[in-house]
Amino acid sequence: MSMDHVGNIAVLMIKSFPIVIFNKRASKTGRKATELIRQVMANFSISDNALLDIIIDTVNSRAAKKIYKDLNSIAGTRTLPCVFVNENIVGNYESLKRSYKVGALIPMVKTAVNLDLTKLS
Repeated sequence: MSMDHVGNIAVLMIKSFPIVIFNKRASKTGRKATELIRQVMANFSISDNALLDIIIDTVNSRAAKKIYKDLNSIAGTRTLPCVFVNENIVGNYESLKRSYKVGALIPMVKTAVNLDLTKLS
């Protein structure tokens, strides 16, 4: 695959799944973000098929470095984890946790999953 097309992979992933988390390998906050999303999903019996949890190993892969760079352009941040719900950036773990605490995360997840049921079949 040509490296020119690799950056489009991040956009394709974000558009293809209701919930997408870009994580770094062995990231404590990345694990926490994934756990929080999975907890919300489990409370509403939402299948894990709705979640794409991507580990980006920026040390060993040129393609991963390209995705990371393009993700930074899309999200406007250099912070991982980076969470997207329904193609909208939620942000890093702190933003995700804040959204959960104020009651905004659950409706976002439920709406994203309801809108994207056709993508999951």
